[in-house]
Amino acid sequence: MGQKDIAEKRLESYNDVFADIVNTLLFSGEKLIAEDQLEDGPTGSSYSEAEKLYLQDRDITKIWRSCGIRLALLGIENQTTQDPNMVIRAMCYDAASYHAQVRSPSPGKEKYPVVTLVLYFGTAPWQKARKLSEAIPIEDRLKPYVNDYQMNLFEVAFLSDEQISCFHSDFRAVAEYFRSVQKGTAFSAHKLKHVSEVLRLLAELTKDKRYLDILANEFLKQEGGITMCELLDRYIKQGEEKGLLQGREEGLRAGIAGAIAMLRRAGCSDSKIAEELILTFHLSRDEAQAYIKAG
Repeated sequence: MGQKDIAEKRLESYNDVFADIVNTLLFSGEKLIAEDQLEDGPTGSSYSEAEKLYLQDRDITKIWRSCGIRLALLGIENQTTQDPNMVIRAMCYDAASYHAQVRSPSPGKEKYPVVTLVLYFGTAPWQKARKLSEAIPIEDRLKPYVNDYQMNLFEVAFLSDEQISCFHSDFRAVAEYFRSVQKGTAFSAHKLKHVSEVLRLLAELTKDKRYLDILANEFLKQEGGITMCELLDRYIKQGEEKGLLQGREEGLRAGIAGAIAMLRRAGCSDSKIAEELILTFHLSRDEAQAYIKAG
């Protein structure tokens, strides 16, 4: 499993994020699913082909339960590239979940629906198949008899402003990042709860490891949370201050090196040079001697 897959799953596996994604994308922001109604579901299943057994592993599934009744199995699959077979893969995941219900029935246990959401993180519009009839050729006379499975595909980079405004979890920062790539818009004032997971996901999706540098900063621990705007502003400011400090240090080193060279050309001894460095640059004796030895 790649780092990108791990980063996606870590953020989305939190119940508050998972519920928020489903509520926003399936129910237009209505808080139909509460985070305390979700529990981790099975992600692995198997199938046989040519007398061989194969395993297939889903990204994330959650069981939606209310009042002790299992209402549905909800799954999220992540895509950063366009897979022409994704619709078939999603269909197989759903079929495996239904097959598990039929294969191991429990007395008095009701069956439940399976719903899969495919989140596409690419920055180019999805051009591959969205339903089965677009993925495989079907003879016209057969079409009335083929169940045309259609996957629930959501292009994160192309969600509407209205959809993004419905997010209340940290997934909003991810959606806003992709919107900013498309439209140049700013982040909202949403306070991040899972800061580390958001930064790691952005680092993997964008291949910009500077997001990981932010994780070492103390300001992430501030009470009350921090917004993406505050986080990036502070990181930039810290970088600017570090750059200025490095500039001062480089200027100091250059000045000391020039002074040493000038004093040596004048025939000064090392002890005399040390005295001049201590007086001019406010160095300790050990620092002065170290510069002289290095120069």
